[in-house]
Amino acid sequence: FGRAPPPPPPRVSGAMPERHRDFEAKFVDSDSGSGEEEWSEDVPQDEAAESRRTCCLAVLTILAGLALVVISILGLMSKSIKTIDDLIVFNSRWPQFNDAQAVASAMPAVTTRGILGSLLVDSHLVVLVGVVGVAGALTRMKICVCSYVVAASVLAFVTIMCAADTIERRALATGIVHEQVMDLCNGTRFIRLGNGLKCAWAQIYAEDEVTACGAVCQFRVKVLSDMDGCKLMPDLCNRFKYQRMSAEDCAGNLSAVQQGYGAQNVGYEECRGACDADILCESFAVEATLDRCMLLHARAVHEHEGAWTALQGANITSFLKSDATLDPSLAGVVDNPLGCYASTVPYVLEEFEYDGMLLAIGTGILGLVLLLSTARLERTWVGFARAS
Repeated sequence: FGRAPPPPPPRVSGAMPERHRDFEAKFVDSDSGSGEEEWSEDVPQDEAAESRRTCCLAVLTILAGLALVVISILGLMSKSIKTIDDLIVFNSRWPQFNDAQAVASAMPAVTTRGILGSLLVDSHLVVLVGVVGVAGALTRMKICVCSYVVAASVLAFVTIMCAADTIERRALATGIVHEQVMDLCNGTRFIRLGNGLKCAWAQIYAEDEVTACGAVCQFRVKVLSDMDGCKLMPDLCNRFKYQRMSAEDCAGNLSAVQQGYGAQNVGYEECRGACDADILCESFAVEATLDRCMLLHARAVHEHEGAWTALQGANITSFLKSDATLDPSLAGVVDNPLGCYASTVPYVLEEFEYDGMLLAIGTGILGLVLLLSTARLERTWVGFARAS
């Protein structure tokens, strides 16, 4: 006894690395004494900088969420997407009359609009999570920031999955509905179904243009009547893509046609529109020098009265001839003033593919932005949480 106390042991170097001391959270009791904790003003500099970075990225998340809201709403408003989705629903209710339709009937009625509805919900959640992230970064509440990081990461994956599903539906729908669209837009079948549905636009056709409606036709009429078929069918078949024929094919087509309807002072666009308006129109010819239009093949007799004149046989060719079209040197030349155009597929198919691709690309890019913006924050704030 009486001896001096032993000196304290030396501090072991590296017992608490500098980086851990920098991450220590310093709390002070609140003035209210409610037991809640607040950050003191001597917050580590690295964490304060990370809070500012988190706030900026959370604002970016909100902007991405708002962009997703716009994309999903525009997709839901797309007429081509709605039309093709309605046809997919019709296809899913179609019985298995043959192998191709059996495959279509086995496909679930998952539509692009259904995916876009899920994306709309997801985009609202993204905005909400971004607001939580901003609030957490400004108040430096780690629980809010960590919740924002985790939720934003999950929603980013959901967004990317929506983009992938949109691409998949675009590919599947294109293959499934193409044959169905061409079948419904066949002139004879189109008139027969419209007459069975008692559509107003079908009343212009003469009795000899309407064929008998058998058992298959009656089933289609029943299904279409439950889906507003009088609107669906014109939406599918009111506009076609056209391909210009070669000079030889054009000459052969004109000589083979027994009857057509011609009009003067009608250019390409107006002539194309007239062919689109007649479901029985398979092709048309335009003579640019004379500014004349000829609708070829069988016609619905009530659609082209007035300015349109019915022509038969050789009168069709003579109606379209001019000094320029008779010049042999212009045969097969693109600038030949006489051009014949054959309908190929309804334009709604191309519009659906185009709109679907734009939606998928925009959604995918925004999903990647969300995922990349939260990847760094996740590592950083997990490190802060462990250090605290």
